[in-house]
Amino acid sequence: MAFFGLTALGYQNPFAVASKDMPFIHIFTDADYENAWRQIAGESKIVRRDQLHAIFRKLFRGDLYEIDETLLHNAFISESEEVDFRSYMSTLGSLREYLEIEQKKLEGKPRESCDVTSSLVLKERLKRNIRYERAPHEKQKMVLSSSQEVIKT
Repeated sequence: MAFFGLTALGYQNPFAVASKDMPFIHIFTDADYENAWRQIAGESKIVRRDQLHAIFRKLFRGDLYEIDETLLHNAFISESEEVDFRSYMSTLGSLREYLEIEQKKLEGKPRESCDVTSSLVLKERLKRNIRYERAPHEKQKMVLSSSQEVIKT
């Protein structure tokens, strides 16, 4: 988010943010991770693995998106039924670093949710009435405009 960060005008790039392949884990700080842990575990240094979901719901302030839930599940898969605070913080820190590197690689490149990368290709598809492979609700987490809302009957 360049130029004064988040504003009342919304995200810098709403298409990237709405993409189903856009994770959000890396936007949190160590203080956010620690605060979510403390809200569920208190001063305890160990939690059961089933408590991690509640911690992540506190971190995200609600339900997790599918990609974030999958990443977190895979990161915390282990033989042990307990997770200590130190491994929780180091795992999330490593995951954040990995995702930041992956986001840097995607800068300037189209996301999976983009069907075309050129206005000429878009015009040609519209002219020939070529159907897209996936509907907007299959590519995006949230609608960008009311024209994308799909009402199921």
